[in-house]
Amino acid sequence: MDSASGGCDEGYSTDIGVKGSACDMEISPCMTKYWRPICANSLKPHVGQSTTQKGRDGVIVLKHVVNRNLDAGHQIFVASCVRANIGPTRSYRLFKEIAGEYSNVGAISVDFQNFKRDLMAYILNGDAQLFIDTLFKRRELCEAFGFEYDVDEGDQLSRVFFASVSRKNFSLFGDVASFDATYRTNRYNLIFVPFTGIDNNKRCITFGAGLLTKEDIDSYVWLLESFKKIMGHDPICVVTDQDPTVTVVVAQVFGASKHRFCMWHIMCKVGEKVGPVLSKDGVFRRKLNCIVWDNSIDLDAFELRWNHIMEKYGLGLVRTTSRSKSQNSFFGSFSNVHSSLVEFLVHYDSAIGAQWHAQAKLNADCEVCFPVLKTPLALERHAMGVYTISVFYDVL
Repeated sequence: MDSASGGCDEGYSTDIGVKGSACDMEISPCMTKYWRPICANSLKPHVGQSTTQKGRDGVIVLKHVVNRNLDAGHQIFVASCVRANIGPTRSYRLFKEIAGEYSNVGAISVDFQNFKRDLMAYILNGDAQLFIDTLFKRRELCEAFGFEYDVDEGDQLSRVFFASVSRKNFSLFGDVASFDATYRTNRYNLIFVPFTGIDNNKRCITFGAGLLTKEDIDSYVWLLESFKKIMGHDPICVVTDQDPTVTVVVAQVFGASKHRFCMWHIMCKVGEKVGPVLSKDGVFRRKLNCIVWDNSIDLDAFELRWNHIMEKYGLGLVRTTSRSKSQNSFFGSFSNVHSSLVEFLVHYDSAIGAQWHAQAKLNADCEVCFPVLKTPLALERHAMGVYTISVFYDVL
């Protein structure tokens, strides 16, 4: 089809000789997109080649040639930086430090940015499908990996839950589980819901995680049912915030579990509950904190001291514990609001890897290090063999 008809032939190209040059110039179809020199390989510049050019003042300037098409090494490096939540500009600077000089990089910052852009464009073209395909492949390769997902009426991904070898952690440390929704972890504003427990070193540990498009009863019922299906049983105790939707769902799905509210959320609301005057009363806050954060206090002593403060100040508050917020902050350091689903999964893997590494290091320390005993009592020696080092020093 000729140009007069408004179309163009995709195979059309024109070679134009350039005076004084050993190369021809190729123009794109329709003569609109690009001009590109067509040279013999012997005439093409290569990485590290030096060229000279006379400046306006007549001084000969030495220049280095770089390859504007990133090779496999560059591409792998940029992709690895994506896994670590490092952007293309910072990854370019890091590559420069590894290479030593900018002339040794073999590319410029824009090349790194363009490759990241093209990589994201490829991912976003089928982001949800790539995400689900990855989960299917993981389940094929690892029997311990489990996941569930659901789509809406438009066949769009609406919710997903996944758990890897964290299922073993749940069997060991799943007596108490907490979960709390967080945001700003992906470009689609999907709600991220990690399920968290505490291991034998008193550190947060992740059992699994979900992504939801809505925070309604139906979505949370599906999420908790998926959690129970993959983990095999209910936790003994569930800790959440005071969201009324979550309260209804926990009672419906985890009927045998004890449900407790999150102390962090409760204490954040103390100021608005007791009023501006009492919230600034240092004596009141010290007395309240001494009761709330005393892990050694028994039930009867707590009730006695609690009721005394409530009667003295004319109040009524409740006590619980939680670590969900700190865990959400932990995952936030590995992800960002612009992440695709595939990126989010990569960042989640990095966070879990860091968590497992820290857990393994603490367990290794327990095997080679022994606490200093302060008494000859058999009870203390027995505790040394039962508890990890961190818990030993907390208990005794």
